[in-house]
Amino acid sequence: MRAIIKRMIDIYFVRHGETGGNIAKRHQQEDTKLTPLGRRQAITVAAHVLRKAPTHFFVSRRVRALETGQSLAIALDVAPETSDLFVEICRPANMYGHQHRSVKTLVYLWQWWRGKVGAENCGVDGESYKAFRQRLSDAKQFLADLPSGSRVVVVSHSVFISMFTAHMNHERPLSLLGAIKTFLKIKSIPNGGIVHVQFEPNRIPAWQVVRDIL
Repeated sequence: MRAIIKRMIDIYFVRHGETGGNIAKRHQQEDTKLTPLGRRQAITVAAHVLRKAPTHFFVSRRVRALETGQSLAIALDVAPETSDLFVEICRPANMYGHQHRSVKTLVYLWQWWRGKVGAENCGVDGESYKAFRQRLSDAKQFLADLPSGSRVVVVSHSVFISMFTAHMNHERPLSLLGAIKTFLKIKSIPNGGIVHVQFEPNRIPAWQVVRDIL
């Protein structure tokens, strides 16, 4: 009997459009909306996504991702499927409004990476690193289980996308150097940017970043 060879799956991670929180470089709540520029960015990225002829379309449940997804949905003429798998890392409620480079943020990230803060779900205490890695693993498995040859668009967030690519070929915690590099990379994904990832089960490593399109 001839073995069935599964073809690769292409995933196009789209970062949502600009928000006021992005401009201020502050931790933002779940209901933050796009700025006028953010809405234009969503329209621009929709044209790029349309050329990929996607077979699947998923959107984070955060408002800024949903608003970005609306522009893509119009271009693709299909309603997206919302998913909690692809939402931004759940921060503690007391982090909202604080600047990304503040002492409070640095202390929080250090404690978060060490597994000292966070819970097993997205409550007021935020999501632990262990819980977040489990969600990344679940998202990876979800995407890998899609039909062979799928072309998938996922509207998500810079932290999620960067952490997904950093963990996609392993599930262990990042080293301190790896964590620093990953958090620095987060800022390199522009609003409305696309990160193209491929999954090929017969390749080593199975997951690879092809290139950043925008």
